[in-house]
Amino acid sequence: MPISIRDGKNGKVTYQATIRIKGKPSVSRTYATREEAQNYIDKHEKPMREDAAKARREIDAIRKKSPTLADYLEEGIRKVIGLFIKDKEDKYKDNPKAPNPERDQGVWAMANPHLGLEKVGQLDKDWVHGFRDKMLKTTSKLKKPYSYESILMIFSLASRACRWRGQQLKVSQHIIPFSVKEDFPKDWQNKRTRRILPQEEAKLREYIANSKSPAKKQWLLLLDLVFETGARTQEMVLAEELEFDPNSRVWDLPAEHTKKKTMRNIPLSPKATETVTQLLSAVESDEPRVFHQISNPRAASNFFHKTFKKLGFENIRLHDTRHEGISRLVSKQRDLKVEEIMAMVGHRSFGQLLDYTHLRADEMAKRMV
Repeated sequence: MPISIRDGKNGKVTYQATIRIKGKPSVSRTYATREEAQNYIDKHEKPMREDAAKARREIDAIRKKSPTLADYLEEGIRKVIGLFIKDKEDKYKDNPKAPNPERDQGVWAMANPHLGLEKVGQLDKDWVHGFRDKMLKTTSKLKKPYSYESILMIFSLASRACRWRGQQLKVSQHIIPFSVKEDFPKDWQNKRTRRILPQEEAKLREYIANSKSPAKKQWLLLLDLVFETGARTQEMVLAEELEFDPNSRVWDLPAEHTKKKTMRNIPLSPKATETVTQLLSAVESDEPRVFHQISNPRAASNFFHKTFKKLGFENIRLHDTRHEGISRLVSKQRDLKVEEIMAMVGHRSFGQLLDYTHLRADEMAKRMV
């Protein structure tokens, strides 16, 4: 009952008015007369019930707006990847030390034309096999079927985008059931063994030196640095003035510029030190990057791709210059230990180093007695 009679300590009767509303704690007030208790109920019960009803409506509205697992699984994978890329771009604009989205942008540009209307929840094992088989039969811009490496990059991007979207919506993340061991053949890796021949390097340098490119000096210095250090393209193009100390002959490579997000301290040979000195002498006040005339890693890849094509070099790409640099380190820097070269180039296992090392018989013959 909303009003109950209570015996007071002094023997006088009091009247307790109680308002009970579902989902809310009850509210009670004690009065000397029943009339006062009733007046309290008449005045406060209706507004309190209206406030409680309003709060329930607001909660219901929030619940309706909040995405559910079902909503997440119904989203198209193209939309999810697009949002993921946009998020990375925005973070990089706000903080240049955030992970550079360029690599994922390139993979997205490659994958986008070949993704259909698949929803996140439809990315099951059958989809993995179907997409893999379709891409192996599809001709890329290089007029060759897509490689397993390219397909792996697409699966990786899609998987990371799905995990990111699940975290963003605070729902269980969909895991794309892809496994290299299960879904790729044992010999799927197209391991690069391409070395740049001395006559090819001479021809390449001559072509760049005689080109009309305003960045031709920096293109040549880029070649000098990669052949001496085996550094990745993004590590060189993103490198800033403060990373180098020509006096101690060390390049302190920050984690955000590396593929594995792990900082490295790269020792510089006398020739690499000379290259760095030339770069530092040309640094502009408003641009901390030493390769400031090369806009980004993709621009470097595009430039050399076109250059190699014009020169008629077959089966070669810019990343092969890293293979060449590492091969030269192993072949020529005989006083360096294997683990020192691994630390220098960012390899975590001896197997990785072997994959990048391609020794020539003529180089070894010169060292034989």
